[in-house]
Amino acid sequence: MTENDLFGAADVPDDMTRPLAVRMRPRTVDEVLGQSHVLGKGSPLRRLANPSSKGSLTAPSSIIMFGPPGVGKTTLATIVARQSGRAFEELSAVTSGVKDVRDVLALARRRLVGDGTETVLFIDEVHRFSKSQQDALLPAVENRDVTFIGATPRIRASPSSNHCCHVPSSSNSNRWNRPISSRSSHARWKTSAD
Repeated sequence: MTENDLFGAADVPDDMTRPLAVRMRPRTVDEVLGQSHVLGKGSPLRRLANPSSKGSLTAPSSIIMFGPPGVGKTTLATIVARQSGRAFEELSAVTSGVKDVRDVLALARRRLVGDGTETVLFIDEVHRFSKSQQDALLPAVENRDVTFIGATPRIRASPSSNHCCHVPSSSNSNRWNRPISSRSSHARWKTSAD
């Protein structure tokens, strides 16, 4: 294959073919720039991201994050799962039905019982969850079969999810309006721009 070969790009490593935004995403809580109001020392997200929080009854079992699209809610949920050694499952309340919720919960339960691996279940657009979807999810959250992290652009969760979820907030709601970025991405960007 020559350098000018159209199909030569097929040999490029996967990490080079992923979108730039995905490659620059922070990988640990410490790499995150911004969102210090929800990632400060002792905060629920930081406690969940700590590997020693697995099996702990002092770490929160569920969190709902709110803020406009693009501020890093999904990224933070992914970091929490990866850094703590938990499996990560993602659903969208818009496209997932009760069957999808039950399938993910069954998989999480098998992992937990089989090899002790805990699961972070991230549900985007959680404010769109129907009553039947909530009813399918609630027992697994209450029994800690999954660690539930929900994302919504606004606080409008149902009473059933409010009683078992920690909702990070701040006195300055504009803080969520800033997208997160990564310390390492700033370093990589600066290096490549030089």
